[in-house]
Parts: sequence; structure tokens; C-alpha cells
Amino acid sequence: MLHNRLLLTGFPLVAVVRQGITEATEDMVQQLVDMIDAALAKIQTGTEVLHRDVLSISKELVDGSKRSGQQQVEMMTHLQTVLGV
Repeated sequence: MLHNRLLLTGFPLVAVVRQGITEATEDMVQQLVDMIDAALAKIQTGTEVLHRDVLSISKELVDGSKRSGQQQVEMMTHLQTVLGV
């Protein structure tokens, strides 16, 4: 009944509802884009940290190759513990 009266008075109810849906959809899409951007930033940071760790471990392995056999075994055990292997 109210809808019919609004249409008869020229109130564009359908246009208002469509606009509301469009705005809500745009807001949801923007929130999703923001969440994806944040996740990508975390992945980038994690990748940089991982790369830095790999370089550090590689350097330790090179340095370790210059050490005695027992020290190398200790270093490998430590690296396996750090890497969770």
C-alpha cells in the first residue's frame, strides 16, 4: 500500500533501492579490495623476510664449510632446528 502511494506521488522508490544496493555493493567490493591489498602487503613482507633468512643461512653454510667437521655438524643441526626440518 505504501509502495503504491509512493509511486503515485512520483517518489522513485525503485531508483532509491537500486542506488542503495549499488552503493552497498561498491562498499563491499572496496572492503574486499582493501583486504586483498593488506594480505598482499603481508605476503610481500613475509617474502622479503624469508629471502633475507635464506641469504643469511646460505652465508652461514659457506662460513660453516670453512669450519671443522664437528662445527659443521653443529651448524647443520641448528639450521634444521631453525627451519623445522
